[in-house]
Amino acid sequence: VAAGGVICDQADNWVFGYNWYLGNCTPFEAKLWGILDGLLILFNKRYKQATIQTNNANVAKALTDKEMEDSGVTIPRRVQRIRRFEGQWKIRVVSRETNIIADCLGKICLAWKTSL
Repeated sequence: VAAGGVICDQADNWVFGYNWYLGNCTPFEAKLWGILDGLLILFNKRYKQATIQTNNANVAKALTDKEMEDSGVTIPRRVQRIRRFEGQWKIRVVSRETNIIADCLGKICLAWKTSL
């Protein structure tokens, strides 16, 4: 499995993309890893707000569910802590078509078995 993501500006212009070969995990976990990686990239570049888009409603729920923050599930807990302490991070569910570039970056990573 691989994760991919795209960072765009407020006008939806491409800023950069990223992907990461994860090996064995579920598609749900891959989506969570992709979001966490994107947040960490933005945080390291000193961004303090963004809208996180995912085409998976279960992922969005896991990242906004207050009970997950205190659970033993590491990735949603880390994302929620970043969102709470480090700026204004919104989460929005979008259609698969809207998220196609991020999905393509993940698929490229699967073919190459390497990360960008």
